[in-house]
Amino acid sequence: MSDTDHTNKSSSDDRLTDLQEQFDAWRKDSIVPPGFEAQERSVEDRLQEALKVLAIRRISLIILVTLAGMGLTQSWSDFSYFFASSEPVQVGDIRKAYVSDDPLPALQHNTFVDIDSLIPTSVFDSPSHRFFFCPLYNIIVQTAQSIPAKQAHKSYFEIEAGEGRILEEKLAFIWDLPIRIDVAGRLMEVDALPARYNRIWKAFQHEVDFRPDKPVFVLVDGEAPGEFLWFLMAYVLAFGVIGFSGYGYYTAKQREQALRKEAGILV
Repeated sequence: MSDTDHTNKSSSDDRLTDLQEQFDAWRKDSIVPPGFEAQERSVEDRLQEALKVLAIRRISLIILVTLAGMGLTQSWSDFSYFFASSEPVQVGDIRKAYVSDDPLPALQHNTFVDIDSLIPTSVFDSPSHRFFFCPLYNIIVQTAQSIPAKQAHKSYFEIEAGEGRILEEKLAFIWDLPIRIDVAGRLMEVDALPARYNRIWKAFQHEVDFRPDKPVFVLVDGEAPGEFLWFLMAYVLAFGVIGFSGYGYYTAKQREQALRKEAGILV
């Protein structure tokens, strides 16, 4: 090995030794003996830190409560529908009710109902559902049932007693009357319709003539209260998160008050 190579190697070893010694010094300085930090930090410093933690947890709690309140307001009808009776309200034959001028008080918002003999006038199909309008009590229906084709070409139709009034009032065509659809599902007024059902209302609101003397309903055939368990689970989870956040705020508040007393500051 030449003298030059030997000199370079020695110089490199010296630099590595110096770096190792510097690293060891930094490491030694960074190690705090147990309990030393607590002894060094003043009550005022710990109080300032506690105030910062308290402020962060207060903001988090306010945000969570606000979001939960907004969610509860927007989906309260879904949440309350879960607790509706699993036995549907028996409305009965809607045609007989209409011709006898029955106001049908059973038609209430957000209830599980069973209705017979609806008249499907305006009918629309989608890939997964069918929609029709029954004009007697302003009911828009979403259903998975098949709707028989209307025999508009026939020249002779038999109608039930009293149903002539429906034709006289021009609520349906004569070929609509032989088709009777029975449904059982969730009934909702359009004025309080959950957002995800707005598409049904928008599809019909400018397409048919609604009776101005009656409210307009949307009925989702087959939608029973028991299917809304996931709403209950979501609210339990949401309130659990809020409770955990509230407990964190409470403990932070307790620590802040204790440090104030320790510092001699009136609480």
